[in-house]
This record gives sequence, structure tokens and C-alpha cells, in this order.
Amino acid sequence: MTTGAGQGAYTGRIALGLDASGQGLKVKVSLRVLDGNLGVGILTPDSKDFILERSVWPLPQMLEVALPLPSPPITGDLIIRNLAAGHIASKAIVGRIEIHKTR
Repeated sequence: MTTGAGQGAYTGRIALGLDASGQGLKVKVSLRVLDGNLGVGILTPDSKDFILERSVWPLPQMLEVALPLPSPPITGDLIIRNLAAGHIASKAIVGRIEIHKTR
């Protein structure tokens, strides 16, 4: 995937579709950033802010980003966006997106 050139430009948005009955969940995103800097995060239900976000830089291998969800998981969408400074695009390969129950 390739982001837009502006910092904060979304390149991916996925509705998680979680309800309040789930507890102890985390979202795992497997990706490899090729260029730039990406943010992988979870929005609030109103999409106005991030509950949490992790920054990912270029690496020679795939990386797994784990995003623990609050309990109950009242969350918005999963977002992948450009965090690169300046007017450049970021590029990445996304392998998997999974939701896991923690022990």
C-alpha cells in the first residue's frame, strides 16, 4: 500500500466490528514498511482521536504490531496512515490483520 504524500494521510481503514462483550483482545498487524514512516492505530468510536497508535519505520523484514484493546473494546476503526515528515508518501506491504484474545 502507498499513502498520500501528506502527513496523516490514511492509506487503510478497516472497521473492527467489535461489541462490548469482548474482553482481553488485541489487534495484530503484520507489515513491512518499505519507505517513510507509518502509524498503525485504533480510533475512538467517534473517529475524532486515536485510542492508541504505534509508529513503524522501514525494516528489512516483516514486523508484527500489537495493539491491545481496552476492555470492553469500545473502539472505532483500525487505521494505517502516513507519519512521514514533509510532503512524501510512505509505502508498506501488509501481510495479516488479526484479532486475538489475550490470556
